[in-house]
Amino acid sequence: MPRPIWQVSLWLFLLLPHLGWSQSKHTLSGYVRDASTGETLIGANIWCPELKVGTATNTFGFYSLTLPSGTHAISISAVGFQAQVLDLVFDQDLTQVVELTPQTSTLDEVVVEGQLLATEMTQMSKRSIAVEQLKDLPSFMGEIDVIKTVQYLPGISRGSEGNNSLYVRGGSADQNLILLDGVPVYNANHVFGFLSVFNGDALQGIDLYTGGFPAQYGGRLSSVLDITMREGNQQELKGMVSVGLVASKAMLEGPIGEKTSFLVTARRTYFDVIASPIVKYVNKLENPEVDLKPRAFFTDFNGKINHRFSDRSRLYFSVYAGQDQLSNTSEATETDGDLGVDYISGGRDGLKWGNTTAALRWNYVFTPQLFANTSLTYSRYGFDVFFDEFTRYPEVDTIEDVFANQLYESFLEDISLRTDFDWSLNTQHRLKFGVNLTHQNFEPGAFSLTLSNGMDTTIGAPSQQGWRGFVYLEDEMRFGEKLSGRIGLHASTFITGEVNYPSLQPRASVRYQFHPDVTVKASYARMQQPLHMLVTSGVGLPIDQWVPATERIAPAVGWVTALGVTTQLPQQLTLSVEGYYKEMDGVLEYRDGFGFANSRIDWQDKVAVGSGTSYGMELLLQKPTGRFTGWAGYTLGWSWREFEELNYGERFPFRYDRRHTLVLALSGQIKENMKAGLAWTYATGEALTLP
Repeated sequence: MPRPIWQVSLWLFLLLPHLGWSQSKHTLSGYVRDASTGETLIGANIWCPELKVGTATNTFGFYSLTLPSGTHAISISAVGFQAQVLDLVFDQDLTQVVELTPQTSTLDEVVVEGQLLATEMTQMSKRSIAVEQLKDLPSFMGEIDVIKTVQYLPGISRGSEGNNSLYVRGGSADQNLILLDGVPVYNANHVFGFLSVFNGDALQGIDLYTGGFPAQYGGRLSSVLDITMREGNQQELKGMVSVGLVASKAMLEGPIGEKTSFLVTARRTYFDVIASPIVKYVNKLENPEVDLKPRAFFTDFNGKINHRFSDRSRLYFSVYAGQDQLSNTSEATETDGDLGVDYISGGRDGLKWGNTTAALRWNYVFTPQLFANTSLTYSRYGFDVFFDEFTRYPEVDTIEDVFANQLYESFLEDISLRTDFDWSLNTQHRLKFGVNLTHQNFEPGAFSLTLSNGMDTTIGAPSQQGWRGFVYLEDEMRFGEKLSGRIGLHASTFITGEVNYPSLQPRASVRYQFHPDVTVKASYARMQQPLHMLVTSGVGLPIDQWVPATERIAPAVGWVTALGVTTQLPQQLTLSVEGYYKEMDGVLEYRDGFGFANSRIDWQDKVAVGSGTSYGMELLLQKPTGRFTGWAGYTLGWSWREFEELNYGERFPFRYDRRHTLVLALSGQIKENMKAGLAWTYATGEALTLP
């Protein structure tokens, strides 16, 4: 009986990596570190100019490069560090831990020869931002902000002024997978979107994907923002305290013995400390009998500890906890005319919201070519809206206190277990594969009322559980110097209640270098998103609710394809032009007349389900190294939505459809002790139709 086609295809796929092994080859592997701190470097380039092949360090600073026997010059470089060139004899497998020295000055332009250029990378629609560049750009009230910096990239819309949400290539704010050390962050905003939750002092790597998604990522339609925390200084104990205009922060890092290091950061704003006396003074002038106590602040904490069991085995534990609170407490002393005694009446109202994440990760080097990482992660986001009233008679023991406490609570939490493998077979094939299982618990919204007479009631949407699992496989292939590609499959399923939503999501990218300095790239990716966010407004309010796919509401699905040209210009400049087209189905919007306030109605009865289409062109001129760094970009885009229950079923522009957007972000070393930064954006206005 002939074998099924899928079995034959599988055998061919498994045999393909071995077709390039006609001569003896050996593997160079190891880690690239910062010589000043001992921390591993993400995205460092390992390049063989002679053979024009190379690789880059992964999230944990590990690399593996297989080359033919012989003597080869290997260049190791990273942005902001002095490059090294090693002459190595490949007569056996080699292990090399490389330490790069940070550049002490950028006043003189340094040109790094023999490095992996953008024209030689298969991946497209990816932008990496160096943390040092992040710190050099202008920031709101002196607070470094990852999200606001990302908003200066082409293809990204910031929405309304001050909004810290991301609208990527016509997608909605909930279609972005934001990861901190591999853990999803469901609300990245502090202070209603004016600041993000990411403390720049704790960050090491920032990668944004807007298309051509690697197979390891899933669960969102529009983008992936992958942020990695620092490991902590392994050379010496260091600390820092900073007092800014709106917040103070502190950091402590250092080694614990020879194999362990740690990093902790903390931050708190003092809006309430500054504004509270002013508010109380004004209130005393208008209502002298009322004692007002306003509070408005946020706090966040980052911690990370890592331990090296051996050169092959390492353990990492990282945690983030942050919370915002905006509340007002008032008390007033009045006289009861009937009883002739004083009583105190008052109340407390406000809202608070916050994220908690934790990640325990263990990675192990099985062979010089096979690297594995296993992660156990936890994430929780929730918000509370509260309104309490009370009346007390402190002078009369026989009269009990009267109170009425109202609370609206919503949260989402998940716990995940996943394992990822990175297998560098040879110079022609690099396999990545893994498996993930996630349990999610949704509390879409519950309103509770507690009274002093014993009444206690709760109404709202019921809690919902969900299981999401996926496996993925991806092969990064190289066919000579000019042609390379990546093909992968992300197979997932989401189970909730009695329904199961399976999904096969192919991913593909191809690169052809028809000139030493010019490359054409193309990509395709299909995605499924089994959770939605119900957006009440466009200003990043924490009352936007996360809800899962249900038996009535299916997951959102979409696909995006892109075609682009990348060219390497003189003066270390890179120019890329990309055109994209994206379709989305199963996107949600509140129906007319409904919103967050209708808490007694099931959210499934308040939403309309529709589709979206977006397309456009992005241009990016980038200079990643040198005395002056930064980028200039332009986006020409269209984004549409269509709902049967909205706008009479006619297609209409998405709220954040921006036809033209210009961005500029530059920073430079003026003198040895002086830097300057510039950030500017221009965007056409919001589409509006009047009767």
